Amino acid sequence: NKFYENLIISLDRDKVYNREDILNIIFVNFIQCWSNNSINFMTISELSENIREKKLSPIEIVQELLKTIKKLNPTNKSFIYIAEEESIKEAHSIEKEISSGNYKGPLHGIPIGLKDLYETDNMPTTSGSVIFKDYQSR
Repeated sequence: NKFYENLIISLDRDKVYNREDILNIIFVNFIQCWSNNSINFMTISELSENIREKKLSPIEIVQELLKTIKKLNPTNKSFIYIAEEESIKEAHSIEKEISSGNYKGPLHGIPIGLKDLYETDNMPTTSGSVIFKDYQSR
């Protein structure tokens, strides 16, 4: 079905995977990335509440999500660019704002990922095309 076709394309264009291979890859990645880790299972509302109540810091969230992305991305190739340094720097800045009483609302401190269609300064914007593989907004 279409799910398996898309997964096969995203894994490795030079290799053909059967259904069992795909299920094993999904299962192994799931266990490796999410065992004993509640941040990956939290909703935005739960993360937001934990940030507001200072039970979790934006730094902890970003670090855990980056760790998960690094584990999964070699297999699922969801990210063409990971703004690791920028994300950690921004999380530190947000942590300082929140600690000083400048909490701006429920999305303050919630990290996001952007689809490769939005021009972002100093980051690749390929629109999923090899034609734009070297394109960067200025």
